[in-house]
Amino acid sequence: MLNLILKIYMNYKKENFKKVWKRIRQLPIHIIALFIVILISAILSFAAKAISANSILCWILMAVELGSTIVLGFSSEKHSVDNSTENMNEYINDCQILYKEVFQNYFKSKEKLNILLDRANDEIAKLQIKIDKKYDDLKKLNQILIIPIILAIIKALWDSTSNISVLMETSLIAIMIYLTIYAVTIAAIALINYDIVRQKDKLQSFVDDLQGIIDVMDTFALSDNMLISNEEAEVNN
Repeated sequence: MLNLILKIYMNYKKENFKKVWKRIRQLPIHIIALFIVILISAILSFAAKAISANSILCWILMAVELGSTIVLGFSSEKHSVDNSTENMNEYINDCQILYKEVFQNYFKSKEKLNILLDRANDEIAKLQIKIDKKYDDLKKLNQILIIPIILAIIKALWDSTSNISVLMETSLIAIMIYLTIYAVTIAAIALINYDIVRQKDKLQSFVDDLQGIIDVMDTFALSDNMLISNEEAEVNN
């Protein structure tokens, strides 16, 4: 049941996903202008550094980029605060629509939604255990095998040479090799866990939106109105 409703949810999200450029178009003109200034100044500063010997121009462009970034941060925060009421109303409306489009036909009460939420959270916990196990195995391998080998190499070098500079250089190379092996292993585990992490992210998004619906029901008593309308429709039919 959870997998089926999750597929319906993902299809709804895909059909109603707002593309980035549409979101940008909804922003105020001055915020868009600041973002463009930051982008252009960043490109020009790199270009000035690469092809021009004029370091002053590069510093000016970097100063413009930094100043625009600071102003953009304050402007974005002010825009978010000024539109907080509108954002809340939009959030409530989105929760209502999501409930009607995805959950209403299958879950007629908040209690059933809570059961679904618990099941989804249990699945997330199981997936997280699988992810953590891979990294725990890496930590054990690191403690049992990799670190002792690196330490043994460094000790052998210490016993075989009295040249401190050679010892330091070789030890640094050995540590860099170890860090490279560790990073490659982490990347390999992340690749192996890709499907599990992707599934976990889908479930987490599902849980967050479902929790939002339940919160809106609790806070604004929308569940009663929804359920009453459903019951009236069933009676009329």
